[in-house]
Amino acid sequence: MRGAGPGGVAPVAPREAATIKAMKHTAPAALVATLLTIVAGCDGTGRDPAARVDGPTWRTGFRVEGMHCGGCAEAIVAELNETPGVRSATCSFETKRCDVELLPTARADAAAAAIRKLGYTVTPDGPADSK
Repeated sequence: MRGAGPGGVAPVAPREAATIKAMKHTAPAALVATLLTIVAGCDGTGRDPAARVDGPTWRTGFRVEGMHCGGCAEAIVAELNETPGVRSATCSFETKRCDVELLPTARADAAAAAIRKLGYTVTPDGPADSK
């Protein structure tokens, strides 16, 4: 953990402060996971982030309706990163698109279900690099 500043509070870099501010629409569990990542490099799952599975992956994409702001996109990424089989995810409020990198045994419908669980409408849209 970083050294404490005045009053025993660790300083927050501007990028991290922006991430925290964007999380205002995020479910509490996702917010805690994000804060743990920022503060301690922990992903909140109990797994060692350095021990991520390497190897082949595949990509898929979704059109996501119902996002109102960048915080919505951050909530989707946080949820997907907690979904088994998801290697990484990006989501854009501006384009209403979410791209997901999956392990070979993972199914796209599990990623779509994770997004739907948050209340968004999801339509399969294929990987970004196939467009």
